[in-house]
Amino acid sequence: MIIAAISWPEAVVEATGIAALALVISVLVWSIFRTGQTAIRHEPRQREELETLRAEVDELRGRLERSPSGGAT
Repeated sequence: MIIAAISWPEAVVEATGIAALALVISVLVWSIFRTGQTAIRHEPRQREELETLRAEVDELRGRLERSPSGGAT
């Protein structure tokens, strides 16, 4: 389509549509990268929590093995 062949109201509508599409795409890209940043930021904390839980489980297993019943159920 030749730009000079359309009237200015049509051009305004098309330009607005292009701007709206660009805005939607930029928000989508921004949210994807932001989600990735959040995941990267929380990963070390989750590893620390996992290690803490593993240590607690190991401690409880040790206590259970040392109990008078010997861990039998």
